[in-house]
Amino acid sequence: MVAVSMVEERRCPFCGARNSLAYDYEQGEVVCSACGAVVHDHFVDQGPEYRAFTPEERSRVMRTGPPISIAIPDKGLATKMDRPLRSALGEPLSPETLRELERLRRWDERVKSQPSEIRNLEQALTVLKRFCEKLVLPSYVRDEAIRIYREALRKGLVRGRSIVSMVAASLYAACRKLGVPVRLKKVAEISVMAYDERGETKALENAKKEVSRCYRLLLKELRLPVKLADPS
Repeated sequence: MVAVSMVEERRCPFCGARNSLAYDYEQGEVVCSACGAVVHDHFVDQGPEYRAFTPEERSRVMRTGPPISIAIPDKGLATKMDRPLRSALGEPLSPETLRELERLRRWDERVKSQPSEIRNLEQALTVLKRFCEKLVLPSYVRDEAIRIYREALRKGLVRGRSIVSMVAASLYAACRKLGVPVRLKKVAEISVMAYDERGETKALENAKKEVSRCYRLLLKELRLPVKLADPS
C-alpha cells in the first residue's frame, strides 16, 4: 500500500489548485492530486524511523534532539548546562564543585545572550508569530518570512529601521513570493495594531508607507523573485 499524506495547504504551481499536494512516501515524490503533476521528486522523509505511541516510549527510543527550526533564533542548536547534584559515578558533588559549575553556567548563559542579532531575532519572531496568527497564515509562509528577515538582518538592512515594519515587509514579500493573496494594507493594519489597538487612520497611512518602503528595500537588496499580484 502506498503511504500518502496531504501536504499543508499550498497551491500547485502547475494548475493552481489548492489543498491538492500530497506526499507519496513510497515513490519519494510530492504530487498534485488535481492534475497529476510531480511537483517535487527525490523527497526524503526527515521524520523518525522508529514508532512510539506515548511520551515514555518516545523518550526511551529517541536518540537525537529536536530538529533544526528556523523559527528559533539560534535554530535550536544551542545547548544548556544542567544543574547536576551528582557525578557520573553517582557520587554527591562537593560544594566547591557545585559553585564552580554554577559560575560556568552563568557565564554560558551570558555569552549566549550577548549577540545583538539574537536579541533582534527574538523580538522579530515574536512579532511575526502574532502577525501570522492575525492573518491566519500557514507555517510555510511564516518560515519563508523568517528566511527573508534573517537574510535582511545578515546584510544589515534592519539597522536603523523599525523591527515591526521590517517584519511586516518580510511577511508581505513571503506572501508575494509564494502566491498567497494578502494585501499590503492588511499587513500594514496588523503592524499598526502592534503599537496601537485603535489603528487610527493617520497611523495606518504612515505604517503603510513605511512597510512599502521596507518592502521595496528587500526587493532591491535581496533580489526576491516575487510574483505579480492577482487583480482578482
